[in-house]
Amino acid sequence: MLRMEKEREVNRKLSAILKGPRQSLDWIEVPTGVWYYSHSKKELYRYHQGVFEAYSPWTPTRNLIPTSPWKFYKHHHLKVPPDDIVDAQVGERERIL
Repeated sequence: MLRMEKEREVNRKLSAILKGPRQSLDWIEVPTGVWYYSHSKKELYRYHQGVFEAYSPWTPTRNLIPTSPWKFYKHHHLKVPPDDIVDAQVGERERIL
């Protein structure tokens, strides 16, 4: 019992050293728009129900990243957007955004 208590005390001290003091959040940044575009990743992002959905650019051949995409696939995956996202306007057509 004493050994376990000593281990807990050591772990608590190590956690405080490694993680630092814990604080409450100062602010939360919530997006104001729905659609965003990243120039660095060449991806389109949609903010929907608290998460970002990333849409890949449409390419005629696989593994080819276009320099200035204007068509995107409709399927998406969840992803944290990069810092360079800007507001975007999006129109939908059959299978491509």
